Amino acid sequence: MNDLNILNQITMGVILFAFGVLMQTLVTFLIHQRISDQLASGRHSIYHAAARLFISMSSLIVSAVIQSMVWAALYVEIGAFKSFYHSLFFSFSCFSTLGFANFLPDDPFKLLSALEGISGSLNMAWAGGIMYSLVNRFYDSLRVGSNLTEPDQS
Repeated sequence: MNDLNILNQITMGVILFAFGVLMQTLVTFLIHQRISDQLASGRHSIYHAAARLFISMSSLIVSAVIQSMVWAALYVEIGAFKSFYHSLFFSFSCFSTLGFANFLPDDPFKLLSALEGISGSLNMAWAGGIMYSLVNRFYDSLRVGSNLTEPDQS
């Protein structure tokens, strides 16, 4: 493998990593804004809090799926895989760091898949941190008894 190919793979990996950071930042901002608005609004139910957590987690999962699909499209575009299905399966495996080896790219593209694994690891850690923070904020609200209440039974 020549140096130009290595540089191209690193460049593509950095660009897709930046795309992932941008997506994750946007999702984080939207989640933070919605949760902050909910906590500041006054009375609302525990069920609303649970729904917000569900929506937040779903948003993070959708973000990860979109990022994996973009990586998979790149693999097909550069010829690492002929089938989008195989590329997507491989991409999910790399991004989630499961590492199933059912499908492997040709030798010249293995560096790019390692970069996807790094991107996915950081993405999953970021998503975990977001969810931990949200659960703590809701738990603190419950503990203090300030904002979260049972829904009215009337």
